[in-house]
Amino acid sequence: MPASRFSSVITVEDWTSTLAAILGDVERAVESGRFRKRAELQDLLFEFIEASPTSAESLDRIARRAAEDLLKAQVNEAAAGIADRNAELEEVTKLIHQNTVEAKGGVKALQFEKVMESLESVRAGIEALMAMREGLTDKDAELLDRLVEIAGAIEDLQKLAERTNG
Repeated sequence: MPASRFSSVITVEDWTSTLAAILGDVERAVESGRFRKRAELQDLLFEFIEASPTSAESLDRIARRAAEDLLKAQVNEAAAGIADRNAELEEVTKLIHQNTVEAKGGVKALQFEKVMESLESVRAGIEALMAMREGLTDKDAELLDRLVEIAGAIEDLQKLAERTNG
C-alpha cells in the first residue's frame, strides 16, 4: 500500500490505533492460513515502520516483531510442508523398492522357467535319439549312453526345481 494509507494518521494515539488494527488483520490472516494475505500484511507492517514518526519508535519495534512473527509462521509452515514432502518421498521410495524387488523376482522366475523349458527340450531330443538306438554305430551308441545320463540328471534337476518352487 502507498504511504497515503498513513497520511491521516497524525498523533501517537492514531498510530497506536492503526497498529492495533493491522495486528488484528495479522491475527485473522494467520488463523485463516492465507499466505498471500500474510505477505501483504508483512509488507504493510514495514510500510508502517517507514511512515511512522520517531515518537512512535516503541510501536515500530512491535510492528517489526509482528513482521518477524509472520515470517517465522511462513518458515514454520514451509518447514512442515517440506517434512511432509520428505515423508511422502520416503513412502514412495519404499513402494518403488518393493516393486523393484518383486519385478526382479518375476524376472528370475521367468528366466528359470525358460531354462526348465530348454532342459525339457534337450531331454525330449535325447529320448528321440534313444528310439533310434538300433541304427547307431558303437561310437554313436556310446554318445547316446552319455546323453541318457544327462537326461537323467536333467530329470532329477526338474524334480528338485518343482519341489523348491511348488
